[in-house]
Amino acid sequence: MKTNLSILISLFAFIQAVHAQNTWLQKAYYPGTGVFRTSGFSIGNYGYIGTGAAPYTVDFWAYDPTNDTWTQKADFGGPTRYDAIGLSIGNKGYIGTGQDSFGYRKDFWEYDPANNTWTQKASFNGTPRARSIGFNIGSKGYIGTGKDSSGYRRDFWEYDPLTDIWTQKSDFGGTARMWATGLAIGSKGYLIAGLDSIDVENDIWEYNPSNDTWQQKSNFGGPPRMMATGFTIGTKGYIGCGVGASLYNDFWEYNPLTGVSVQMADFGGGPNQGAVGFAIGNRGYFVMIDDWLLWQKDLWQYVPNSATIIDENFAQNSTTVSPNPFTSQLTITLSPHHAITSSPLSISIHNTLGQTVYHNTEINLSNHTKTLDLSYFSNGIYLIEVMMDGERTVQRVVKE
Repeated sequence: MKTNLSILISLFAFIQAVHAQNTWLQKAYYPGTGVFRTSGFSIGNYGYIGTGAAPYTVDFWAYDPTNDTWTQKADFGGPTRYDAIGLSIGNKGYIGTGQDSFGYRKDFWEYDPANNTWTQKASFNGTPRARSIGFNIGSKGYIGTGKDSSGYRRDFWEYDPLTDIWTQKSDFGGTARMWATGLAIGSKGYLIAGLDSIDVENDIWEYNPSNDTWQQKSNFGGPPRMMATGFTIGTKGYIGCGVGASLYNDFWEYNPLTGVSVQMADFGGGPNQGAVGFAIGNRGYFVMIDDWLLWQKDLWQYVPNSATIIDENFAQNSTTVSPNPFTSQLTITLSPHHAITSSPLSISIHNTLGQTVYHNTEINLSNHTKTLDLSYFSNGIYLIEVMMDGERTVQRVVKE
């Protein structure tokens, strides 16, 4: 009965989303101290935000979209700062670089939500800086561009959390700049717009980690800008707001397969710059709004078009799917309490349109694992849905 209820709730949420698609909804105000150029990221079903200035602060908060509530977490482990980079890799979050009253910073810190602790990691290997871009692709993090004491930068670096090592990669392909917007879609990274030594830009550049190259794509559909905010849902990137010739509240969906930007519903909080953006499941969020008059603590949720929506708000357990990204084979490893049962294992794989592209039921698995040969799948993003003993695990994976 519990399982049926969960499915009904998920279906109801999906139906609501379809009728409220391409819509902005205001959510609970951020209760933290700092309201000036904070940093954030999402891990699993939670969003995280902290640091910032006006006043300087190290407080750190988690947002639960299910209950629309904020919970204070352990203070950020490093010194205060603003304009830092926030990103997540796997089940850990990271904040690093930035600026404080003494100058630019290059220290780098890891947050573990499982035990609510911060650990200092190897410092960013580039020069101390702020206003950079950062994102993760698979199991690696990337930071680049920004501004240091000598001016704008275009160097680009890869961080491996397993070895705690930074490796310099190919310089960003466009002009050196700061306040660009960075996000990852599938197995590629993207830098959009920003401010260089001449003017604000509206170009889009794609980074391919497999061959360490940058390629310029079609320009962003909106006017040139800096301090825009973005996030990724499924196979689409979203970017909006920022400042150029004026302060903007327009919002755009970018499809990397077509290279086309399509204008969506204007951001609900009005024209602003410098908000923190992240995605949780199939929803996007903007928080910490600057409208030139006052830094506000608004939180807004974006519900995308139904074609983008695949509901991932299911009960999570420790069943794992690896590797991610994958090239040909995926291995499903059951959680410990499932490994001692003989219940059937249902495996479904869905594409980003919600279509089921694989389904099978397994009985009496040997070694409590199942390896799938998916070499015939097209490259892209998929959702692996595993059901056993009435519990459902959904994990997003990338085939490359």
